[in-house]
Amino acid sequence: MFIAQHRHPPDRCPASSESGPLLLSRVSAAAAARYGITIEAEALMDGEHLLLLIVQAASQEAVERFLAFLPGPGYLQVLPACSAEEAVQRGGCGPASCQSPNQSQEASTMTTLCNGPWPPGGWS
Repeated sequence: MFIAQHRHPPDRCPASSESGPLLLSRVSAAAAARYGITIEAEALMDGEHLLLLIVQAASQEAVERFLAFLPGPGYLQVLPACSAEEAVQRGGCGPASCQSPNQSQEASTMTTLCNGPWPPGGWS
């Protein structure tokens, strides 16, 4: 399981009237399946220009390829994750405790991809 978040400036919002149809066609069960991904949940945070996805995937790289269409400048952050139930069964939510047997050691670290400059305070 991975959590992906994409932050973008307001003027490059993928949910705008111009880009919205592409977002809906790409963040769909059918599109995700082409990358071997299952979308568990997705949301855009009101006023924050932040897209969040909870997905099942074999690797971070698969998630990054799936979301490569998102506009820049901005950033994509992909984090390994697990459910609360899995964390409790494994004795905690430390980095190694959520790693499933088929995730590589490489996947236990965070990946951040930047498309252009990232303003420290975010976009207004």
